[in-house]
Amino acid sequence: MKKTIFFIDKLEKIYANLFFLLFTAQILSPSIYGKTIYLEVFVAIINPFFLLWLKKQNIKRSYFYSFMSIMFIIIIGNWVSAVKISTILLEVSFLFYAYERNVFYLKRYLFLSIIVAMFQFYFTLTNPLMASLIGPENIAKTVWGKYATATNTNFYSIFLFPRVSGLSREAGFFASLIVAYIFFIYLENKKKHTSLPWPQKFILTVGYILSFSKMSLTLFFAYIIEKLKNILNKIPRIIVVIFFLVSMIVLWSTNENYLLKPSNITFTHRFGGYVALTDINLKQLIFGVTHTGEIDNPVSKFLENNGYLHFAGFAGFILNYGILTTISLLLFLFFMGVNTTGIILLILFTINVQFDTNQNFVVLTYFLILKFFSTKKIKFGKSNVYN
Repeated sequence: MKKTIFFIDKLEKIYANLFFLLFTAQILSPSIYGKTIYLEVFVAIINPFFLLWLKKQNIKRSYFYSFMSIMFIIIIGNWVSAVKISTILLEVSFLFYAYERNVFYLKRYLFLSIIVAMFQFYFTLTNPLMASLIGPENIAKTVWGKYATATNTNFYSIFLFPRVSGLSREAGFFASLIVAYIFFIYLENKKKHTSLPWPQKFILTVGYILSFSKMSLTLFFAYIIEKLKNILNKIPRIIVVIFFLVSMIVLWSTNENYLLKPSNITFTHRFGGYVALTDINLKQLIFGVTHTGEIDNPVSKFLENNGYLHFAGFAGFILNYGILTTISLLLFLFFMGVNTTGIILLILFTINVQFDTNQNFVVLTYFLILKFFSTKKIKFGKSNVYN
């Protein structure tokens, strides 16, 4: 009996390790017709321990809200977003399972990614060819060939030294994952009144520095937002969303020329959508647009001419899928009890992508806002999944 329990325990840990390896190193997943097939999702689906745990959970109301939101998104024609949001919900559920079952192995694989980043950084200074060989593009192509997922070995300097990507698709995504994880650890340690050992703090600090990009700065804003949560949570969520949208539209509409400079294309990608919102018709507002070129706006044309088909951030999601899909997703988050602080953090951490992006840092963001910034805590069933 003890040997059986030991074997089952080891098998569960193998599944969890495989999930977090693929979750951290998404360059190991293939791409078909330009769409990345995230292998960690399939590992979760075939994990009997996770499925049994899921069956025992008392979160029927959450399932209902999820099902209704996704079905509505499908009905209005945005089935791609429905699939992506379903994938996020599945992965977030797995993170809750792994956390409760004490098989939350994200740290060890993130640290592995940081160690790879250290070698990448060293070789960018001493042997750039070797740096490229252990960069995301070459790793992905070595594993999958023509089916490799899209990557960007953008090992160039933003400030004083080159930033690297570890096992992430690009440096910006690596930075986003590190920021989300550091913030998660901060919330976790604050809750448990604990602290990371100094060697782990050192590794995370090194990773933060080596991946430093514009997204790295969001960590400081996240700390400020968390400190102000008692004030922010008194403000109705819908008021904050509307205020944010209006403020960003006014801000960037009055600085449109700044977004039209080639040197500022990264800001155009993230914030130009707020300008484009002022030039879409009613049909586009309701159902969204296929690509930026459909919008008769100088910023949209400029972005498309530079190879971007979609805007990033909150405005990008609205433009891509329409206001109905956006409202459906926000209502789901409201029903799940995500408070005002959680909504602001979601907007902040997805500023370089969109709400339904299946990148690991986006999934981790949903996990931490549902865990730490939800008034309706998910009630777990029995911890022993073998019963």
